[in-house]
Amino acid sequence: MLSILCALAVLASGKKLTLESLQEMCRLIDENPPAEELKGIMLLQQALIGDSYGCLNGKEAQGSIKAQIESLCSRVNRVEENMNRLLALRSTEVPGENKIVSLRETVKGKKDTSSEKSGPAAHSGEEQGTVQNSSACYLYGVVEYREGLELECSGIDEKQVYLLIAEGLAAVVHRCSPEPYVTENEELAKTWVERHNDVLEKCAERFPAVLPYAFNTILHDPSKEDADLVVVDWLKKEAPQLEKRLAKVKNRQEYGVQLLWNTRSIADELLQVEQELAALKQNMAGQSAGAAYIYKEKLERLLKDKMEALAANRHRELIEKIRPFCADFKVERNKKTEDGYEMIGNWSCLVAPDQVEALGSVLEGVAEMKGYKVRFTGPWPPYSFVD
Repeated sequence: MLSILCALAVLASGKKLTLESLQEMCRLIDENPPAEELKGIMLLQQALIGDSYGCLNGKEAQGSIKAQIESLCSRVNRVEENMNRLLALRSTEVPGENKIVSLRETVKGKKDTSSEKSGPAAHSGEEQGTVQNSSACYLYGVVEYREGLELECSGIDEKQVYLLIAEGLAAVVHRCSPEPYVTENEELAKTWVERHNDVLEKCAERFPAVLPYAFNTILHDPSKEDADLVVVDWLKKEAPQLEKRLAKVKNRQEYGVQLLWNTRSIADELLQVEQELAALKQNMAGQSAGAAYIYKEKLERLLKDKMEALAANRHRELIEKIRPFCADFKVERNKKTEDGYEMIGNWSCLVAPDQVEALGSVLEGVAEMKGYKVRFTGPWPPYSFVD
């Protein structure tokens, strides 16, 4: 794709292309397309801007081709952005044998011909994608099963959700084709993810422990016709590990904690209370333009170092404050913000219901500090603690 786009860019310039010049261009970008492809590009140029064909003059050809290139690049970018968003959501893979359909793969499974199902009912429904079968199972999560507990709800695309039970565990699934849910429609993708989470919330209301799996986790074994049996066999094999993970999240939910500060407010405060910074700022006054510039550069570097050190201290302090109320926590990557605040701490916390209020009180105290803000969100299914 990259070599073709580069060749079209040269083509759009109106310069005559040769096989040698195209090959040299491709070598510069570490591409090595076949000679037939390069010759095709040369023929395309002749068709579009060659004198013998005379379809378009130079300026018309340049404008037309550039418009096509921009349109093509825009479409490629839209598809890539949508795929990256869906890939990011599917961050967890099911352990065990290679029975998971990756978002980057298209597995052409056999059409399901089984007649006996271990769930309450066999689900065929409408097939997503282009594969007209339902020989795989879409996995929402695994729950700790109790006899008599059932789950009646619909999931993505109104698919019937049901339980597959083994070893005291139940996989929450719907039948699907062995292809991922992929779309260029942002609203549809958002709806799919919301329905995925809705099913997990219903599970949390009915079962003592829920192990959530990420959007687009699909179990499929092309060598077996019964998709439900594939899931049941997987549950049996992975039961010890699944039980450990369920024990960890049992009667607990995930909360998000983010610590932010107002960079201008914190910087102004440091300039007042830090003697070294205050002295530099004072010495800068009355200096010549050249000397003032040197003082300004030194002041900015020192202020940056002081703020980084203070952010690290605040990060450690908040960890010590929240640790007693969390069964577990994970330090996450800081995210960019656009409201004048900078995120200096981001945690996923696994919290029992009787500890949520105490954790919130601690965070309220931190939020009262001048120039600071705390985001406390949840509860969520414990995605961050599946592994």
